[in-house]
Order: sequence, then C-alpha cells, then structure tokens
Amino acid sequence: MELHFSVPVSIEPMETAIRLSLKVHPGSSRRKIEVREDSVHLYTTSKPIEGKANNDARDMLAGYFHVPRKCVVLFRGEHSRQKIFQIEGSADELLCNLEPETCKALKKHVREV
Repeated sequence: MELHFSVPVSIEPMETAIRLSLKVHPGSSRRKIEVREDSVHLYTTSKPIEGKANNDARDMLAGYFHVPRKCVVLFRGEHSRQKIFQIEGSADELLCNLEPETCKALKKHVREV
C-alpha cells in the first residue's frame, strides 16, 4: 500500500509579499504547476542537484505570478520537497494575475492576518 501526502495550500499574506507552501516534484517528465483543491504541486524536469530544481521552481513561480525572478525567494525547504516560497507583491495583486478558476481556488487558502 502506497501512501501519498499532500502539502496543504497555505498563502500567508504579509505587508509586501505572500508566502506560498507547495510540494515540488523534481525530475518530472514535464514542467507544470498544478493547483488542486487542497494543495499546490510544482513539477520540474530539473534534478535536485546543486539547487537546480529549486532554481527552476523559482523561475516557474515567477512566470506563473507574472513577477520578476528576483521577487521570488525560497523561504524554507531548500533540501525538502515541501517548500515555502516568498513572492513579493500583495495577495490581491498576485492572485489577480492568474486564471479566474485558479484565483478562486487559491483565494480561499489565504490566511487572515
């Protein structure tokens, strides 16, 4: 019996950024970000060697949220598949840039401050 654990979606708004928890799948056959009902999964073709998968995840998140790469920082989880990225910008601004369905799915996971 194989068990699968998901990282619960959590978007923690701060004054000038959000922190997004997600699970990274390095060495995947294709690159994609999948927003599920209760979790976010990022699939990268890069291997977890010398930070390559982390760098690719950072690039993918920058493109996904339409922000410069320098606005995305790995906050926690350098050597783990479960990561927290900090993305500069307000939660409303960042989520507005997404597809309406994705925006709606993620908005319900924004923590109240």
